[in-house]
Amino acid sequence: MKAELSTACSKCNLHLIREFIENSLSNTHMPQSILPQVVLAVDEACANAMIHGNSCDKGKFLQIKIELSANKLQCWICDVGQYERMDRNKTLHQSTQEILQSGKKGGLGLFLMHSIMDKVEFYTRDRINFCHLTKKIA
Repeated sequence: MKAELSTACSKCNLHLIREFIENSLSNTHMPQSILPQVVLAVDEACANAMIHGNSCDKGKFLQIKIELSANKLQCWICDVGQYERMDRNKTLHQSTQEILQSGKKGGLGLFLMHSIMDKVEFYTRDRINFCHLTKKIA
């Protein structure tokens, strides 16, 4: 099963992305017990791309692609935004308590994505940014 969605980089479109993931995967062999978790991980990845990479510029777009095979779900979030260099490992090794005590708004998105998905990768190819999420399906 393959599906794609393109949407403007506006936070008001996050509900469309959640509905797209739910509707695309609801009648598949994907265990319904993990569907809400996957929706959350994709939502976090898209929110990060919209907010941090694209400054919620409605003139820019996200492309969301999902592919479900017999034993794995893959999702790609693609955009052309500009990202600050950051130490993703530092963020991942912080405890939830440290993130909350820092006083900064947000900060749990990467932590949630890595907690839910089996693999989270970020890369840029031909000036397009990719967040590639993978979840093994038993």
